[in-house]
Amino acid sequence: MIDFTTVRRLVETFLVDNFTTVPIQLENEHINVENITEFIALTDIGVDTEDMGSGTNVLRVDSNLVIQIYTELGEGVQRSRAIASELVTLLSTFSFDALTFTTPQFDTFGQVKDTDYYQQNLTFPYTYFFGDGETIC
Repeated sequence: MIDFTTVRRLVETFLVDNFTTVPIQLENEHINVENITEFIALTDIGVDTEDMGSGTNVLRVDSNLVIQIYTELGEGVQRSRAIASELVTLLSTFSFDALTFTTPQFDTFGQVKDTDYYQQNLTFPYTYFFGDGETIC
């Protein structure tokens, strides 16, 4: 049986240990943003699983790690782009044999309704292989 938490835990731990530029809101967790002018939020979305067949118990899992970048409204996009660049550089050093990140996409969503935040998203598609109850290395 596949464990859908494996990659999320690996990436969350890596970012919490290595990214200190802004606070990190982990998926389905709340942080108090009252006195914070910028932060990132992590979400793992769009899981698609494929049986690799041929009598193996290996599954290919394709998904997207979405990093929402929130910066203070009215400050322009330079800061959020700098945060995105730092994240791309950092995640390019992430090493786990069964996990492969592909080219990220950077999108603008604009002002977050009823807040003083401007949002841009950095989306990292990834693939990992899982089999016999463990990630395949």
